[in-house]
Amino acid sequence: MWTENTTSEPPGRSYQFHEGHWGADEFDQAIDLTLGEEFLYGKSDLAGITSAGLHIGSATTHLTISKLVLRTSGRALSSKSVVKTKETVYESPVLFTPYRADGSLDSDRLKEFLETCYSEARLILDLIDTGVVTLSGRARESDNRARLLRLFGAQKERFLFVNEGPGLQGILAALGAGAVEKSAREGKRILNVDLGASGVRFVWAAKGFLKEVWWLRGGARALQYDREGKLTHLDEAGQIIAGELGMDLRLSKLVPRSERVAFGKALADTLLDYLEEEQLPALGGKLAVKAAPGLPAVDLVQFSGGAAEYVYGFQKGSFGDVGQEWGDAIRKRAPRLGVKMAVHTPPARIRAVPIGAAYYAIQVAHDKVYGSHGHFHGIRNLMVVAPQFPIGLRDAERARAEVEQVLSRFDLLNGAQSFALSLDFLEEEGAYAAAAEGIFAALGDRMDHDSPLVLTGESDAPLSVAKLIAARSVPEGSLIALPGLHLHDLDFLDVGEAEHGSDLVVSVRSLVFR
Repeated sequence: MWTENTTSEPPGRSYQFHEGHWGADEFDQAIDLTLGEEFLYGKSDLAGITSAGLHIGSATTHLTISKLVLRTSGRALSSKSVVKTKETVYESPVLFTPYRADGSLDSDRLKEFLETCYSEARLILDLIDTGVVTLSGRARESDNRARLLRLFGAQKERFLFVNEGPGLQGILAALGAGAVEKSAREGKRILNVDLGASGVRFVWAAKGFLKEVWWLRGGARALQYDREGKLTHLDEAGQIIAGELGMDLRLSKLVPRSERVAFGKALADTLLDYLEEEQLPALGGKLAVKAAPGLPAVDLVQFSGGAAEYVYGFQKGSFGDVGQEWGDAIRKRAPRLGVKMAVHTPPARIRAVPIGAAYYAIQVAHDKVYGSHGHFHGIRNLMVVAPQFPIGLRDAERARAEVEQVLSRFDLLNGAQSFALSLDFLEEEGAYAAAAEGIFAALGDRMDHDSPLVLTGESDAPLSVAKLIAARSVPEGSLIALPGLHLHDLDFLDVGEAEHGSDLVVSVRSLVFR
């Protein structure tokens, strides 16, 4: 078991979560806020829920349980419920994710871990109103996801299950470590560097806006060894690093401490040379998935992820990988990095993940929605993302590029995570034709009854664009439009079943961070 010592808008994407950023965690203060809002908007109600955030990754697993107070509003603001207060009431120990020798999740050990957590928190699963399960690395493989869904049984309907690719991992880590909120609150330009098991993710934030997301392969578990110090695993990035260092690493062969230190230093030097010199070293070029962005100006840098516990001196000892050597090497070079940018300690590092989810439901009148061929069949876990269509859009190719860019940033191109497109950046009717053509060019070949294209937004744009797309003879049941919903990036939708002429129930879950 892992042990912890717990002590003007720039260009880019704006995260405006329903959660809000209220520092209070007292119910009375929430009531005072609500009374003020009632004066402005009409009657509001407070609702208390218990929520859970479970992260299952390639290396570690941990659970957080929180108490949330939501403000639910009258009909006019029904799509703008927010978290007014939040309090973490339980944090589990950090468990090494239980995998069998064949890479499959050990459901029995995971079940035992969760039952122990619920017992320590004096809760049972039935008392958790909603929550989120984030899956990264091997845990998000289809077979392991299916095992997890079977483990949750009927309770899975109350949870979000989110597949994290490297881009989304970096974004959630930046949010969980407080980088985006801090940049908004203090007006600073912040770089969050997430040191993961399989790679390092860079996320730049400024004034609450996300400017760039980028990542490198090669992380703490690129090299793993057993209790005797013999090599048990060397991934593709690890093989590249070993080759660069001239190391002869073979399974079951002893890996001396000196080689592990050199390996960790190579990982550290790659990312720190990039930050200090503003260009990627040769090894970094071999580990990069795509070209490195020009390094934006940064006021401060902070580190999250498991290896960050070593960077800040909160963790000692090794756990069969090079996380310690990597973190120690960064720690040694931190003073030099600090000459260029301040090095900040975030409030969460290995726990820089969602701590739960807020939930509310909306009943949408049947005459306000559109479904190709009239029928709506239930769909769950749709991640909302918003292409940033420019003002005056008339170019369908530009619209296609914007759609593909946002899907790539959130790791949605591989089809592992269902999504809905918010058209809130589509502000004029003259842009509808280009948007429809661009969306169809990007996604038309993926539209079918089992994976419908869902368009949403606060205006009537989703309805108009959907009708333009439908004119292309799309498959039956492959297109849904939900106008009148004020949603944000990383909200999640559940769309209920409805026949033609019936009202539709839409459930919204929003991720909550500490």
